[in-house]
Amino acid sequence: MKLIELGKSSEGIALQWIPSHCNISGNEKADRLAKAGSFMSLPESRLPLHNIKRLIYSKLKVNRVSQYGDAATGKRWNILLNKSGRIPSSLPRSVGVA
Repeated sequence: MKLIELGKSSEGIALQWIPSHCNISGNEKADRLAKAGSFMSLPESRLPLHNIKRLIYSKLKVNRVSQYGDAATGKRWNILLNKSGRIPSSLPRSVGVA
């Protein structure tokens, strides 16, 4: 799959720098794929950096809201979460901190 197609899928993309020659499983395959990819032509339509950042921010927000919702399930403070998955900052500290 191309990165743009991956970005549009529900799977998401995770990029991680792995130093070479560290005996990390799969690193040799990643090196071969990276080298092969360096010879590929660039896509005709490039995605602007601000669009990429917006996609990443959106995915992180969805993950955060989901994690907060999961953590709040069955807890008394579950009702404190607003639609964004955050506890409102306007609450007194004694209420906002569980």
